[in-house]
Amino acid sequence: MEQSVLQQWYGKPTWLWVFLPLAPLFWLLRLLRRWLLSARAARLPVPVVIIGNITVGGTGKTPLIMALANALLARNLKVGLVARGYGGSFTGSFLRVDNNTDPNLCGDEPALLAQSLTCPVCIGRDRVAAACELVRAGCQVILSDDGLQHYRLARDLELIVLDASRGLGNGWCLPIGPLREGAGRLKEADWVLVNGGSGASGFSLAPRRWRDVATNQAFAFQPWPWGEQAQVCALAGIGNPERFFRSLEDWGLTVTRRALPDHHRFNPMDFAFAEGQPLLITAKDAVKCRMLAPPNTWVLDVDAQLPADFVEDFCTRVQALCRSPQEHTP
Repeated sequence: MEQSVLQQWYGKPTWLWVFLPLAPLFWLLRLLRRWLLSARAARLPVPVVIIGNITVGGTGKTPLIMALANALLARNLKVGLVARGYGGSFTGSFLRVDNNTDPNLCGDEPALLAQSLTCPVCIGRDRVAAACELVRAGCQVILSDDGLQHYRLARDLELIVLDASRGLGNGWCLPIGPLREGAGRLKEADWVLVNGGSGASGFSLAPRRWRDVATNQAFAFQPWPWGEQAQVCALAGIGNPERFFRSLEDWGLTVTRRALPDHHRFNPMDFAFAEGQPLLITAKDAVKCRMLAPPNTWVLDVDAQLPADFVEDFCTRVQALCRSPQEHTP
């Protein structure tokens, strides 16, 4: 069912037209929800930057956030990351995430961010409470992983991420299409970056290294560094697994694929299809299955390659906001 819906969201809808009478209701509810949340939005005493989507599914947002956080850290800013914690079981107001936090509790993306960066990460259904915890920890700027539609958290800057191959799908909002908000929402953002796009608004995910999931032994990236082996298995429980599989095939590998739902909770049977062959997984999946994955399982670590002019503009605008705290005091 999930794959069928995705195919129609990012293709031509057929049976989804049955939901057409509900489209005006969904549109009205979206507007009402935005108005209600915005009316009681909480503004923090530090700048808040939202990095989010208007589409359902993966766009490469997590590596992008890592690159932006590192760029700000390099300018000696104290960065904090706030996230919802999708896929995790935590239901409280907020939770500080560190290297030892169980991904099944906090969610795979916050766990990956905490393990990959030197800045504090906090999750919670109430993003305002989670962000306030980061302010108390001394953070000078808050980056929100997703949360574009969480209007109760006032924001100073917005960055919307799209996937070049998927675009806006069939152009319809939920439930007929993949859009959380209409295409006009793009005009409200400070930046729109396109994963796989070209020019000043395009960025790419560049492979950095292969890493043994059990030992963390790493090899600098090359299409296949362990001899002439070209037949591999690949497993992905991310928002857009096809992008991962296509990348492997573009490097000349023959791939036996297995796609699982985003934020999937792994069990030993998920890996049985590999049958002793090399198994390749994403970094987001690796944080959840280190103890479950069979031998000869390898993680592909990637870096977001961003336009230099965009990074300079982004950091300059954030630094300017940090120098004007009086404008952000509630």
